[in-house]
Amino acid sequence: DTTKDVLLFYYKKFGFFPYKQISILPGNSFTKGGYADNNLIVLHETINSFKSQEESEKYLRWYLANYIGAQYFGYYLGESGEFPGWITSGATLYLSSVHFKEKNITNEIYNGFINQYLNAAKANFNTLVLQPVDELKQTNFDWENIIEKGKSADIFKMLEYVVGRKTL
Repeated sequence: DTTKDVLLFYYKKFGFFPYKQISILPGNSFTKGGYADNNLIVLHETINSFKSQEESEKYLRWYLANYIGAQYFGYYLGESGEFPGWITSGATLYLSSVHFKEKNITNEIYNGFINQYLNAAKANFNTLVLQPVDELKQTNFDWENIIEKGKSADIFKMLEYVVGRKTL
């Protein structure tokens, strides 16, 4: 039901789904999160680790909203991988946050990414989005959560403020 609801949200926004089908598979039982690639989403089996059914469903909804969004933007944007995938990440995080706002649900994961970025910026970390990934991988810096997710989410949040949600 959650998958149908999230797909309907994206369908209303875009009028289509970029693939003929979507496959959602279980991952391992000891890792949080998951990943998406083309018409595939892998969700790790941590849903049962939550204290309440409500927390579990919220977690599932967020990952589905985020990874189904990645189906759209990964397909159309196809960033090179030379630099952090901030456009794809920003767009998917932004739209998953819009989905949560429309459902009147707080989005702690999204807010957490933005807070990580803001804290890194306050600590004077170099958070430029155009740093080569090969160089970032050699640092002791959580660049994926801070730059690729946190900064990109904040960029799209600012764009919404400047141009408005409907235009964005």
